[in-house]
Amino acid sequence: LWEISLRDVDRAALEDAEDHAERARELAPELPEARLALARIYRTTGRQDAAVTEVEAALADHPRADEVQRELGRSYERAGDLEAAERSLRAATSLRPDDWINWNVLGNFLADHGKYEEAGEAYTRSAEVAPPDLPMPREKLATYGLQVGEIDAAIEIYESLPKPIRSPRLASNLATAYFFSEHPEKWERAEENYLLAVRLSPQDPMYQANLGDLYQRLEQTDKALERYRLSCELLEMQVADDPDDPQLLSDLAFYSAKANNCARSLSMAPQLEDLLPDTGPNAHVMAYIYALCGASDAAIDALARAIAHGVSTELIRQEDEFRSLRDRPDFKALVAGGG
Repeated sequence: LWEISLRDVDRAALEDAEDHAERARELAPELPEARLALARIYRTTGRQDAAVTEVEAALADHPRADEVQRELGRSYERAGDLEAAERSLRAATSLRPDDWINWNVLGNFLADHGKYEEAGEAYTRSAEVAPPDLPMPREKLATYGLQVGEIDAAIEIYESLPKPIRSPRLASNLATAYFFSEHPEKWERAEENYLLAVRLSPQDPMYQANLGDLYQRLEQTDKALERYRLSCELLEMQVADDPDDPQLLSDLAFYSAKANNCARSLSMAPQLEDLLPDTGPNAHVMAYIYALCGASDAAIDALARAIAHGVSTELIRQEDEFRSLRDRPDFKALVAGGG
């Protein structure tokens, strides 16, 4: 039920999930799996202290301590304690170094917070210990390549994975790789895969917005705005359940800027600057918001922070969000490198 609630932005499923998890804890107060289930729900609904309490209570008795450490890491991350989150995720890899999932989750965390080289090492380790017929670790290596600007290598790995594609994440990432490539059929392949991602997960705001980006690049403005506004509507439903989630608020400000609602985006910017940890991806998103809404000096400052944290200048040079900055000497100087 919890997973259904995330997939479908289904509040009723989330409420049902909490009812069942609480009932499980009532029936077996010492059952660590029940505490872990409650922790996930509490984390999703913004009750971070309660989430950490449940995870810590589960840690002593759960048969898979690494699984509990992963959930503890996610709870710390959601609470903004990135150092504690990384310690917990690395503890999971130490407890079960032969489990590819532990390395994969650590890689996701490191990539999300701009530690790209360490993320690549974690993804490589995940691929080394995973079953050879499992596509996920290779997919993550491709996504790492995409994040650091190795576009052709990413496409080669993505295209080598089993077909048909059933994962919306994979479809969207493959589309993004074509979007930034020099492939002769880049736009056709990008649209094909973005549309597939939307069909597979229509309630995910990111996939709707990614499709909007493609239409914006193709100068199909009305279609782009339709997707951006739908993204905002979906995010507003998620924010209603967890109004303090920095990632949801960041996405809402970003997609609002794309939907031409800069009043909302710029009004959220000071809160986001205080709320978001100082990482490359977060500075990158703030640069998007400022550039889209005409705050050019703030955009340049945010881009400088993003690049200092390792965000690829190759991708920044191509991103439509920075079109308004391309003639500025300070922008040209920032992206002059090949990283």
